[in-house]
Parts: sequence; structure tokens; C-alpha cells
Amino acid sequence: GAPDFLGRVQCSPFVRLVPDEIKPTIKLKWFPIKRGRDDAGELLAAFELFL
Repeated sequence: GAPDFLGRVQCSPFVRLVPDEIKPTIKLKWFPIKRGRDDAGELLAAFELFL
């Protein structure tokens, strides 16, 4: 079937300016999924941004 729109998620990544040999553990977090003003579920994820 066709893909269905589940909703939108807003999240912030953990930013790494200098790659470390000893990395802090990035933990998974629950992010709410919204469709308009309604709750549409949750997303379990972790985000890292390497610069």
C-alpha cells in the first residue's frame, strides 16, 4: 500500500564539535509524534551531529 503520514517530530541532536576517544553515552529518548494538535504516537531515538 501507499505510505501514510504519521505526523511530525521535533528533536534536538547531541552536537559533537571535536570527536572524542571517550564518548559520553548517548541515551535513547521518547519524542512525541504530533498530527496537527493531536497525539499520533511516540518515536524512540537518539540523534548525534558531528561537526
